[in-house]
Parts: sequence; structure tokens; C-alpha cells
Amino acid sequence: MLTKDRPVVVVEVFDDLNRPPPVQDDAADDRGPQSTAASQWPASRSLSHAGRLRWSVSVSVTLPGVPISSPSASFVHRNNYWRSSRSYSVQVGESVSQTARRKGARPDDDAQLPRYTVGVVADRVGVPVPTLRSWNQRYGVGPTGHSPGRHRLYSEADIAVVELMRKLIGEGVNPASAARTALDAAVPTGPDVASLVASAFKLDVVAAGRQLDRYLRHFGVVDTWEHLVRPAFAAIEGRQHEGEGCVDVEHALSWTVSRSLQRLPITPEVPPSIIMACGEDETHTLALEALRGALGERDRGALMLGADVPSTALIDAINRHDAPVTVVLWAQTRRTADLVTVKAVIGADAQLVVGGPGWTSARLPKKVVRVDSLRAALRYLVES
Repeated sequence: MLTKDRPVVVVEVFDDLNRPPPVQDDAADDRGPQSTAASQWPASRSLSHAGRLRWSVSVSVTLPGVPISSPSASFVHRNNYWRSSRSYSVQVGESVSQTARRKGARPDDDAQLPRYTVGVVADRVGVPVPTLRSWNQRYGVGPTGHSPGRHRLYSEADIAVVELMRKLIGEGVNPASAARTALDAAVPTGPDVASLVASAFKLDVVAAGRQLDRYLRHFGVVDTWEHLVRPAFAAIEGRQHEGEGCVDVEHALSWTVSRSLQRLPITPEVPPSIIMACGEDETHTLALEALRGALGERDRGALMLGADVPSTALIDAINRHDAPVTVVLWAQTRRTADLVTVKAVIGADAQLVVGGPGWTSARLPKKVVRVDSLRAALRYLVES
């Protein structure tokens, strides 16, 4: 839509191909490629052509009030090359992307598209540029992703948060509280695994933590764990297997996820009927922390004993309860899958649930319940 007082730039992008244009497949265009790390969420499309590729750009400016034609596409054969041209209309201050909008794309997709410079946003919402930059750095209000040497671009969703924050401050709310309320009101469209991984590789735990907090706030622990956290770790592990040294990245993200999960409220239940612990020499607590948070969302309390818990300490915790107790014991590797602790817990008349890949090949007593996912563990503990 054209504005009354802002000129419109028409950008024509030409590419010369060594081969005829492919037949348009609308069905394939709707599907788009899928990411193996998060196949349940649509992946962004990229433009690539086999053969020789040449780009040229033609730019013209249309003044307000002068109508322009809608974006079009055509193929012309010239000098043994097929020439494709597309026209796009954008407002001054917006960015131009080579990625065309997918057929049937939702309006929410456009709302998340970074396109406005900070100067354009300042003029639009009536907030000075230095203030916008301060809000972005201090409170995370504004663009979430940024690459050195490139401008921060705001999306419509980012601008909506800025406008709400400005409104709240105008009503007398302090900036920190206004930012928190404005961010709470912004619902993410879906897990952005690539953004979380990028923040992790920059060791930007602030940006990663803000993203995790937003998804936990709007989607809950289980969906955040399954669709954002686990795919992010899978992407990092994949790069490790390719020879990239990124153990530091994995540890930084693990700490950030743990911090976000630990900020979730603790359900008051004294003493809690569920005890969670890692066996001796086991230090991987993240899955148990996610389970504790998910139980809290369902008003179920749990006592978290943490990493490397001696068998005797776990039995002491069980004996402090008068009512029946369920113990969740985690083992990441076969070495930490301690069957001695298993027998001790059963001997203390507690129900035992085990989780983690370390128990996969262990020969467990029939009384022991083995769960293979966060959702399965949650279902058993809530329904039992």
C-alpha cells in the first residue's frame, strides 16, 4: 500500500540463466524445503540456479499519487541467455530481499520480516533513534538478531512492541516494567532455531536467554523443549561431528537454558511427592530441570536434588517423606546408569522412573518405569 507522503522505489532484479526457465510447480512452492533439525516448521526458501548466473538491478522512483503496476515476472530470451525480470515496490527505508514471498504465505510471515531501519521506526513511532537503540540493548525491545556491519532492521512485530512500550511509559510505567509487559504481549510465530543457534555461536547468552524466556512464556516448557531447545542442540552436535570445535557453544547454551528453566515458579508442595536426581558421577541435569518446570505448569511440585547425587543421600531424601514418593533418576551414559541405586530406591518403597539414554540397554527390575521423552515422563507423573 502506498503512503501519501513517502515515495516508492521500484526495484527490478534481472538474472541471466544458461538454461530455460523451469516449469513453475505451485505445489512445491507451497511446501518449501524442510529442515531436518525442525521438520515440523516451515523452512525459509533460498534462490539458487544451476548454470551461469548474472544479476543486474534497475531502480526507479515513483512519486506520491502516481500509480504503479503490481509486481510482475517475465522471461525473455536474449543473446543465448534466458532473462528473468521481477519488479518489487517498497517504501524508502525498507530493505529489498531476493527471497520472494511464498504463495499462500500467512500475514504473520510478513509481520516477522525485518524491513525497517531504525530511522524509519523513529519517525513512525515518535521515539528518538538513541532511545530505540537503548531499549534494544537494555531490554531486548526491537530486532532480536544482528550481524556486525549490518543495519538492525525492524519488523512490524518489533514495531508493535516498541509502540506498546512507548504507550506504557507515557502512562507512567517505568521502562523495565514497560519492556517486560510489551514483550509478554508479543507472541512468537514459531520456534526460530536458527536464531537461537546463531546467538549461541556468538556466545550471546543475553539474546539467547531472551528468546528462550519468550517461548517458555507463550508456548510452555514441553513445546519449547521439543521444538526449540532440542533442535538447537542437535544443530550444534551436528557441527561438532563435522569437526568444528564448539564445545564451548554447547556449554554456554546449556547454561542459558538451565537459567531460563530455573526462573520458572516453584510450585508450593511441602514435601513434594516427586524427587528428581542424577546418579553418582552424572552431571547432565537439563532434562530434569525441564521436567520440573513442566510439572510446575501443571501445579505439581517436585524436589530437584541435581547432579551427582550419592545413593545414600537419595535414600535419606526418600525417608524424610511420610507419604509415598516417586523418584525420577537420570543417566546420560551407561557408566552412570547405576543399578545399585535402582535397587536401593526400590528397597525404600519408592516408585522409580528412569530416563536418559544411559538406561537403554540396562536390565531393570519390572517395577521400574522407563520413559523416553519429556512428554512421556510428564504424562506418567501427572496421571499416576
